[in-house]
Amino acid sequence: MDDKLKILFLCTGNSCRSQMAEGWARHLKSDVFESYSAGVETHGLNPNAVSVMAEVGVDISTHQSKLVDDLLSVPFDYVVTVCGHAHESCPRFPGKAKVVHVGFDDPPKLAANAKTEEERLAPYRRVRDEIREVIAVLDEALPGRTAGLSERRFGCSKANCVALLGCAYGNLPALKACVEDAREAGADVLAFLGDAVGAFGHSAETLAFLRERFDCILAGNHDLEAAKGSEVCGCGYASPEDERASCLGHQHALKSLDSSDRLWLSELPSLSELDTAAGRLLLCHGSPVQVNEFLYASRFDEKRWRGWLKTRDAIALACSHTGLPWVKRLADGRLAVNCGAAGRPDHDGDPAVHYALLDGSGPELTAEIRRVTYDHESWVTQLKEEGVESTFTETLLTGKWLTGLKSLPEGEPAALERCRHS
Repeated sequence: MDDKLKILFLCTGNSCRSQMAEGWARHLKSDVFESYSAGVETHGLNPNAVSVMAEVGVDISTHQSKLVDDLLSVPFDYVVTVCGHAHESCPRFPGKAKVVHVGFDDPPKLAANAKTEEERLAPYRRVRDEIREVIAVLDEALPGRTAGLSERRFGCSKANCVALLGCAYGNLPALKACVEDAREAGADVLAFLGDAVGAFGHSAETLAFLRERFDCILAGNHDLEAAKGSEVCGCGYASPEDERASCLGHQHALKSLDSSDRLWLSELPSLSELDTAAGRLLLCHGSPVQVNEFLYASRFDEKRWRGWLKTRDAIALACSHTGLPWVKRLADGRLAVNCGAAGRPDHDGDPAVHYALLDGSGPELTAEIRRVTYDHESWVTQLKEEGVESTFTETLLTGKWLTGLKSLPEGEPAALERCRHS
């Protein structure tokens, strides 16, 4: 048991939500968590919670309602508050316990005016299923549990409009054009989601531009490998041929980096929470758990995304690694965004590049994929003179990839068309 994380689910009366959370954690994650639940008061075990959990094969009938004061001596790693009152009243735990708030609606309150048993149980079932989604990803989504990814929180509490850019790969003219477009579109915050360096060289110049202009900067796989001086790109392509081609471009990126550039890259986070006026944005390069995970539109797992977002109390999650831009609005209204690549076309036959603009000034957060043109022909002429491989320069001219295609899931282009402007 000692190698498991000790986790406490806390609510007001340890009657319903925290009991279901403990039940799901014991059922789904008993190999990871040593799970407890408690309340700031004790209201007794809610029979409706017992009933709906039994419907899905989870028995919590032997649970008891417990006071949190009786568990203060347990060396918890995490305390997860599942209601607002518990979060506000949470006692201070000794030691290393991290307190995380993941709020859920109160089923008894929602069912107060129900006229039938079905109406009465409906909110319990909904919250039960929402809690399951969170528990299913909790071991990878909790702060500090992100597979070695460094994290940082950025505060931009007055910002309403955020531009999300990524995958520049050293294409400085395209990156500058995206920034200019973003400012003209009203962006008051610029966030970069990783892979500043890459096949087009000009690494030091690109990093200097990021330091000067961006409010939030993350490291991608190219950046992390460059920080180590490694000649492998770390892209994680399914095809060894695609990986080899990307490593070739990565090696060109290393030529214009000095030790101070590598040190700066090594200190960048790979995951961040960006707090804005509209709410919290969860930003990553690949995924919140792996810097080089490909989150393709055609393989979209809404439950997993909702779990990540709920655990971090975020209204949107954005990534970049695939280089293919898309937007999805989840069933609960939150947003899933891939901002695409600011340094490479998205394999649609158009040389333009893309980024995402998030606007929180209205009644709900919106996301728009912005298409940006630049003088790509002059840039390609310069790159050829500098010795950049035609494998990479031809893509800038034609808008069609020559690498990465063997790893692209079947049906990805069609999936992109369906969700790019959701």
